Amino acid sequence: MEQTINSTFTELAKLIAESQADELEQKQQLPMPRDSYIKQKMTALIFEFEQENKKLLHYMEKARQILVENINFLPLIEQEHHAKELLTAMIKLNDSIEIEQVITAGSWQNFLGFTNETIFWIYSLGYKFFEEKNYEDALSLFLMLTLLNPTVSDNWIALGFAQKNLSLETQALYSLSIASMVNPNNPTSRYQSAEIYLHLNDFDKALIELEALSKIINNQKLDSLKPELESMLNKAKNRQSL
Repeated sequence: MEQTINSTFTELAKLIAESQADELEQKQQLPMPRDSYIKQKMTALIFEFEQENKKLLHYMEKARQILVENINFLPLIEQEHHAKELLTAMIKLNDSIEIEQVITAGSWQNFLGFTNETIFWIYSLGYKFFEEKNYEDALSLFLMLTLLNPTVSDNWIALGFAQKNLSLETQALYSLSIASMVNPNNPTSRYQSAEIYLHLNDFDKALIELEALSKIINNQKLDSLKPELESMLNKAKNRQSL
């Protein structure tokens, strides 16, 4: 555990473990002391994240093909900048990589050398695909971004949107739940999760998301969202009582 202290794996694992500990405490179902549970859960999650990130080469290759096909639409100077970073990243990924190297760098983005400008281009292209209803390619790019830096909530929200539109509800709920943990003050992830639970007729979980959304709306004085919130709350409560 000590060697992963600066890793984004650890940051994300800690958020998830603490959230799960809170939920179990509220239900009085925590099986062991809180600190022990969090430590044990973090260890398991970090291992899971490391295994998932070993698949990065596969995800990156698919995303790279999409990016290369679309890079020619950019101004020449931007083409050169992004192409160089993509090439450098693929060379590194095809070398023998120890996970400790990524941990030391702090994230795959840092290790592979992607600048924020290139990350923004990838996100923008994914958003363009999403608007064009090309959800498969959008998903590939957003998935790549969550692997490169899993502590950016907007990446998880975007991935959740793409998964939702591909009818991958379980995966979308997972992505949106991580977005809520990374940034508890963003109403979008709660709203989208509630919509999915309503679609799945899981009204108890929809109400949990809507109650969390209500707190965000009130705290941030997002009055324009209140009518839609009330409509969704009424729908969940009415269907719950049937």
